[in-house]
Amino acid sequence: TPHTHTHIQFGFTTLFVSSFPLAPFFALLNNIFEIRIDAQKLITLYRRPPAWVDKGIGIWENVLRTVSNLSVITNGLVIALTSDFIAKLVYKSHNGSLDGYIDTAYPLSPVPPGSGLPNQENCHYKAFRDAQGDKTILYYEVPSYLCTTTTATA
Repeated sequence: TPHTHTHIQFGFTTLFVSSFPLAPFFALLNNIFEIRIDAQKLITLYRRPPAWVDKGIGIWENVLRTVSNLSVITNGLVIALTSDFIAKLVYKSHNGSLDGYIDTAYPLSPVPPGSGLPNQENCHYKAFRDAQGDKTILYYEVPSYLCTTTTATA
């Protein structure tokens, strides 16, 4: 069909909008240019196309509805799996507030004194570990919480 590329663009735009929020803007610019170019071609190169009436867009209505439903799930998973929302939720359920979350989520790296490393400074890294580098209970609970919530929504 002549609108297949538009449907593919709709699918990519809606499925991955949380990964690239400017996608709808670029899709709009693309469609504006495409409409203007097609209008110019209709005026200068082609004869007037015959008009016909359709009852709807056919099977594409079901396809677009399915893509829309999948995009809600996809964007929800992208946000849940790449942000600290779930980790903060689990931490808050343990401690009642988010006080100390940064120190727990970004602990200091344990550098043993006299290890021979230049610039023996500790730095923060993202992990649920204690001062010795051992895994804390949150290290195991955040992924398990993610697995239970994503399988419950699927």
